[in-house]
Parts: sequence; structure tokens; C-alpha cells
Amino acid sequence: MKHVNCRERARSYVHKHFPSLKEVEPVHTTRHHGETKLHVYTFKKKFAVQGGTLSRVVRVFVSAEGKIVKAISSK
Repeated sequence: MKHVNCRERARSYVHKHFPSLKEVEPVHTTRHHGETKLHVYTFKKKFAVQGGTLSRVVRVFVSAEGKIVKAISSK
């Protein structure tokens, strides 16, 4: 699957589960887990809260076939 399709898959997931990150463009990296290549998309945004700022980070791991393997987020 093309890199662009993996990016769109990750963006769709984040838009559905984390709507506050809808306008964020992800940073792309790759990782190898054994012989499996994973595309990692990192979405970051800072929010103003009472007394400072809060950073939200969401990482979505997508296989070369376009399947979302794992998604993790900060609190």
C-alpha cells in the first residue's frame, strides 16, 4: 500500500477518535519490528488550560498493508 494511503488511514482514525486533532498534520517515521515495516504517524497539539498548556500526542502505527496495528495517546 502506498505511503499516502497509510497516512490517510491514520488521519481518519485520529479524526474519528480525537476530533480536537483534526487540523494537525502528522509527522511520519518508520520502524521495523522483525521483518515487518511499520509507518508511525505522530500527531501533536498544545492546548491552553488554566495555569499553562497541555500537550496531546497521538501515535498511530500502520502496517505496510494499511492496517492500523496500534494507537497510543498521551493523557
